[in-house]
Amino acid sequence: MLILCNRHGLTFLILIGILLSGCNKIQATALKLGPLLIQPGDIAADVEASDVLISTESQPFFRDLPPRRETRYQRYRRNGQLSGWVAALLYPSTSDQASAYGMLVARLGPNGQALPNLGDQATGLVSSASAGDDITILFTRCEAIIAMHLGPPITLDSAMGYARQLDQRLTPLLCR
Repeated sequence: MLILCNRHGLTFLILIGILLSGCNKIQATALKLGPLLIQPGDIAADVEASDVLISTESQPFFRDLPPRRETRYQRYRRNGQLSGWVAALLYPSTSDQASAYGMLVARLGPNGQALPNLGDQATGLVSSASAGDDITILFTRCEAIIAMHLGPPITLDSAMGYARQLDQRLTPLLCR
């Protein structure tokens, strides 16, 4: 048992308590994000969401980004086939987030387009293939980046609808 009898000791304990409560808030936010990424009916009725992962290491799109404070990543399947994913990347600062967002936007290539009315800023790419469109959407909200890749069959309108719903669900958690 530690007993501190002077004013400086009490100040030190208060500062440690404040720092630890901030760490718990970060961890609690990340833990609450997972169940919010893909909910029943978000993308389509036949979507099966996988477990939420805490790493994106298997996904080349996210390699070599600035260090993140937390990551939540979830894949989904349609008719038994991997069809897409959603990731929430939480950064310790807005400068790290801005750097990572710039790198991800660059990975979309020259056809990435700014998307209106989504997050603090958003960019998307529609890639057409014989099976249908693949849609990648990136948006920022506070110190987070939300990235999603939605495979066919999906339209840009339905992908944007899902992205806006997700943004509304996550904003109270991300912007405390």
